[in-house]
Amino acid sequence: LVRELFNAAFLSCWNELTESAQEQLVRALNTALASPSIPPEILQMLLNLAEYMEHEEKPLPIDNLGNHAQRCHAFAKALHYKEQEFQINNSNVKVIEDLISINNQLQLPEAAIGVLLFAQQRHPVELAEGRWYEKLGRWDDALKAYEDKQKEDPTSKELLLGRMRCLNALSEWESLSHLICDTWI
Repeated sequence: LVRELFNAAFLSCWNELTESAQEQLVRALNTALASPSIPPEILQMLLNLAEYMEHEEKPLPIDNLGNHAQRCHAFAKALHYKEQEFQINNSNVKVIEDLISINNQLQLPEAAIGVLLFAQQRHPVELAEGRWYEKLGRWDDALKAYEDKQKEDPTSKELLLGRMRCLNALSEWESLSHLICDTWI
């Protein structure tokens, strides 16, 4: 009964709090949500509360709801909050990467590809492009992106490791062996 009435009880108390008390409560909720030792069921309950308050048109100003939802594998909620972040700042590379990853977790590859295409059209996509293709499981595209970037920066270890991951995923053992030998032997 307590769990079922929690959101409604919170809303009724929230409406009676002063603005400073609401700010204090939001700080406490942010602290609780950011705690690495918060039990997943409590985290889920607080995320449900945030969603309920949003539906009641009294959204709580809680930071990083998308990240908190990802922590407890609530990917549909994480997608909702990350999309809100994306609408506010669609040039944030971390948000774009998170959207691609969450869409993959939800088995929505077309949506993940759409986010990637949007990012490519609107923003100069740098090294992240190879990682994004990797997250999409598009190993040929990722390999090509890493190879193209490595022509510009032949000493980059990160690009080299990206190429190796792609060759491994594509089971191109001979090419991987040659790359390793050329690099470290």
